Amino acid sequence: MKPRYFILLITIILILAVNTGFFFALTNTGKTENLTQITRTIKVENMSLNIPAGIVKDKTVNSEGWSIHQFRKGELFFRISITKGNEQNVKVIVKNYLKISKVPKKERFCISKWCYLKRINEMSSAFYFINQSQNKTHYVFTFLLNGEIYYIDLFAPSQSVKFKRLFDKAILSIKYSNYPVFNNRKRKLLQKELEKICMDTYFLLCYSEGIFMGVIPAIIELSIVFLFFLGMRGMGNLPEDIVSSGIIPVYSEASIDTVAKSFSKRQWFLTALIVDNKGLRFYYRKKEFLFVSIEEAKNKIKKGKSIVGRYLEIETENKELKHKPLSLKSRLIKKIILRFYIKDIDRVLAIIKGL
Repeated sequence: MKPRYFILLITIILILAVNTGFFFALTNTGKTENLTQITRTIKVENMSLNIPAGIVKDKTVNSEGWSIHQFRKGELFFRISITKGNEQNVKVIVKNYLKISKVPKKERFCISKWCYLKRINEMSSAFYFINQSQNKTHYVFTFLLNGEIYYIDLFAPSQSVKFKRLFDKAILSIKYSNYPVFNNRKRKLLQKELEKICMDTYFLLCYSEGIFMGVIPAIIELSIVFLFFLGMRGMGNLPEDIVSSGIIPVYSEASIDTVAKSFSKRQWFLTALIVDNKGLRFYYRKKEFLFVSIEEAKNKIKKGKSIVGRYLEIETENKELKHKPLSLKSRLIKKIILRFYIKDIDRVLAIIKGL
């Protein structure tokens, strides 16, 4: 395996390992006992709904005409807030919170404000929205019923779709005076609309762990591969004016994997090689990188083998390197060991010996 592919493979393996670790951390975020399995019914004034059993009553606060009933479990905050009002008041609440000039006729995804807003067709004067801010995802369902505004919301610690499902289940279970707000037909229609939201927002406001572990790593890896090969373009090319410069090649090779070693640091890049009767000329991006005379080559060049293949090695002064990568220019060291993974090492050595 060529060093370039070995480096790329190790990088991708490390990315997968990091993402796997992050996945397990993510799935445990806000974890509560039986959070999704067991629910209980809570009643606030004339309204009741089902919430996860692990979420318990925290406190009730009266503020500016609102009766706020707060429930909590770890980093999860669930609230039911009630006040007197009308349809216009509901719209004002939505516009003020999301800082928008008007509410849409159907839905609106505003990535600049990191929010999504949807009118609920199955219920008049009802809105559902998601807002992401300060590392919290805020789910809100607000509606008008019998002259009262209900504002139901959930603060979740991440954009994981499991929190959205908790909130949606609670919304779909709402009853008023023991009668379901959504009958079976409306409930099924609303459930389908809510399930589409993650896809409609391109999984930016809510995502499943499957998407996170499948699509996102794939995008990252493809981007790395693209940037890796983009960076290699022209790096190991031979100069185009070899003959006109008076050089008569005995051997030439492009795209040679090259590793520069200094102390514990390693730097990989591509070079090209021309062997003529004067010596070995290595090029980086079509410009001469290092010249090794025949006598120097006979005395200094060694051959070796690593897990990625055979190489020729030479130790040289940093100042002897001419056109070189920026990372080598910035190193304050005198000696550098260079390894060149040439295809036909035996032939190059035979040429050096015969000259």
